[in-house]
Amino acid sequence: MTGQGGFRQEFWQGDDINNEQTHHFGAYFSGGINGMYLATLAHWLADDDADQSLGTAAYDIGADLRSDPSELKNIGDTIRKKICKP
Repeated sequence: MTGQGGFRQEFWQGDDINNEQTHHFGAYFSGGINGMYLATLAHWLADDDADQSLGTAAYDIGADLRSDPSELKNIGDTIRKKICKP
């Protein structure tokens, strides 16, 4: 699925199902994995509410993975549980 249709509604940017939110997830997730708190914070401050919510969730998933790399085996389930529509 492309766009934001698979994301929880709180992460949607507007009502258009085709709005692309995956790039926000990827950027913040990578920031969490790489410990780039200040860089992601600077981006987060310029984002709207939906992007900030998604960014916080994605960053936290990445930071948790950085803390415990063995959780990579569960990353798909974690993303589906915390980011995707139930």
